[in-house]
Amino acid sequence: MRSYKSVLSAGALVVAFMMFSVMSLQAQNAQAQSTDPLITQERVMPVQAGTVQLVNGSLTISLKESLQKQIAAKGLSYFVTLTPIGETGQLKLKEKTGTQFTVQEAGQQLSNGTFDYVVLVKRMVATGLKKDAVTK
Repeated sequence: MRSYKSVLSAGALVVAFMMFSVMSLQAQNAQAQSTDPLITQERVMPVQAGTVQLVNGSLTISLKESLQKQIAAKGLSYFVTLTPIGETGQLKLKEKTGTQFTVQEAGQQLSNGTFDYVVLVKRMVATGLKKDAVTK
């Protein structure tokens, strides 16, 4: 049977190794970030919008070809905002793929109501240069 001291010693070694690993990763990240002269921020940007009409309570909308290519190449995900107009019932996003999305009226009302949609993506945008990059 192991003594408490040997178990505690082994546990201390594991903790020390984990702390060393985390500190090494933080140092690598800091070094990588310091070589990038740009200041970047994540921004949510509209990339497609429109006003469309349901057909029997449903409609599939294709994404622009350029957006489809970006989604495929960069692995972007997109978000859709729906705004019913007039007597259109409650809307839901039934399906979303890399090329299109389908909107359906909740409750299977089968109307031909109108709605606005906006497709948004998150992107990293350069907002300036780091002070160190300007002085070098």
